[in-house]
Amino acid sequence: MKKLIILTALICTMLASTVTSASISKELTWSESTVWRCAVRFIRVDNGFQILEKDKETGYLLFEFKDAGRTTNGSLEILRVVKNDREYVRIQMNLHGQPKYVESLLFNKLERKLKNEYGVAPTAKSVAPPSESESGPADANAPDSNAGDVDADATEEELRITEDDLNQNNDE
Repeated sequence: MKKLIILTALICTMLASTVTSASISKELTWSESTVWRCAVRFIRVDNGFQILEKDKETGYLLFEFKDAGRTTNGSLEILRVVKNDREYVRIQMNLHGQPKYVESLLFNKLERKLKNEYGVAPTAKSVAPPSESESGPADANAPDSNAGDVDADATEEELRITEDDLNQNNDE
């Protein structure tokens, strides 16, 4: 009897761990607006999931995930990130109560849709750090001279480096 209880507890633990809420994320090199448009079409049109809430400016999308008659909530975040002086778009997907492989399958389908509609992913854009002549000599002990320079009322769009800004710097 004791072995049966232990075996039952072990099986329940294994099942609970495979259906926990997990998330998957990946950095892509398509533009943020391209990924956003494709993701919305993928969720609503291609899969027929109901979009519960979306906000392009903050980069999130909440939807109802339906599979085999079961409905659960899902979320998709699309964020611009800079990593190793390169610009990427990070997509993070979370399907509550679903095993991680379901998120992986859905994510792979979204990535395949991006490739089919927009071609091979472009090379990540380089975001050059300010040169020493622009920012002055680097001194590890000096206070950050740029601290507080950001306008607190500026929108995320105003703070974003655009492709035109990058091209202007390359032309000079």
